Amino acid sequence: MTTPNITSELTSENIPTEPKWEPSALIRCDRCGDASQAYTRATKGDFELVLCGHHTRKHELALASDGWTLDIRLDVLEEQAAKYKQVASDDDNF
Repeated sequence: MTTPNITSELTSENIPTEPKWEPSALIRCDRCGDASQAYTRATKGDFELVLCGHHTRKHELALASDGWTLDIRLDVLEEQAAKYKQVASDDDNF
């Protein structure tokens, strides 16, 4: 099963215009609880959800289709993974 491409669903209505939301290790996924860091902020009116990478991919199409504004920062997750991979590679050289 492939994940739908959200890009085709994005419109000026659900793309944030304010500065990018910055994920923090203290902000946890509303679905996972303390188990996972949140990398996406979804807002609709006065409501806000924060989701981990897994739940972002699982629910992004439905949220966007329902009018939620999504600020997806999976780029931060990819940067963190690259840093950890580099550290692990450096450790192998000792």
